Amino acid sequence: HRYGSRWISFPRWQLGPFSEGKWTVEGPLRQCLGVVKELARKKGGHLFNEPVDPVALGLPDYFEVIEDPLDLGTIQRGIEHGFYLQPDRDGRSGLQRAVDDVAVVWANAILYNPPESPVSALAEEFKAAA
Repeated sequence: HRYGSRWISFPRWQLGPFSEGKWTVEGPLRQCLGVVKELARKKGGHLFNEPVDPVALGLPDYFEVIEDPLDLGTIQRGIEHGFYLQPDRDGRSGLQRAVDDVAVVWANAILYNPPESPVSALAEEFKAAA
């Protein structure tokens, strides 16, 4: 299966039936998916649901500051499409990778935005709640 530019394989026992272009996620990843969706629905969560568009937002230095851009929507799609089912080369489980990626979303927002900005404050709030 293809996710982004990578080919992945996954054990079918971790997935339920395939419907509407997505696998039904089971076990701990299912709980993680629920948390990611809940974060996206929280007040202010919409700011973290889509990739940052530096052109539309007038942020010419965004990719110079942020090396690993991530957003909750990308993580959600990754869970739904099996990207997080395999451990990485360092041996981190898919669940740990998903949790770490959510932390990167908050870290990126805090790093790029000034501390007094609403985006930075929300990221700090979400990070503390995790």
